[in-house]
Amino acid sequence: MYNLTRATAHLCALDEPYFILNHDLGIHEIVGTRAMLEAEGIVPAGMPWPEGFDERSIESGKFTYWLRRRRPDGAKGPRKNFLECDWWQVRWILTTDIPWHVRDLKQKKKALTDALYFQSPAYFAKVERGMKAAHAMKGDKAFQKFLTLIPALNPPARAKPGASIR
Repeated sequence: MYNLTRATAHLCALDEPYFILNHDLGIHEIVGTRAMLEAEGIVPAGMPWPEGFDERSIESGKFTYWLRRRRPDGAKGPRKNFLECDWWQVRWILTTDIPWHVRDLKQKKKALTDALYFQSPAYFAKVERGMKAAHAMKGDKAFQKFLTLIPALNPPARAKPGASIR
């Protein structure tokens, strides 16, 4: 399957369904023809399909799924022209007790808290302690000797290119 954005999906001649991932909202979609979705096992064969632009939704485990017809990307014209179009979207979202807008606010609060921390004296003190510790390791002869015992840090010397030709 392909992982394309809505902006680029219509540019490809697809013979498989494609994914649309929106991590900010926690929404994931697979788009394709009915035959594609059934062939991939995404929609079970024999499932009743919606009429027109109606949708079907089911909850299973921690997810809510929606099946709906969708206008092909880049298609122009009124929606009624696509009532019989064989282009479908399966969307799923994590079902939680926290609404998406509250989850979005929590993510923004965390990003702001992180940004403020990276500008704080506490962060700069932590970086300085790390730099002093790294500098101290360079001068620690016992530690440097230990590092020579680690094969990944000391690969065997390689012959110079062309040395065996002479």
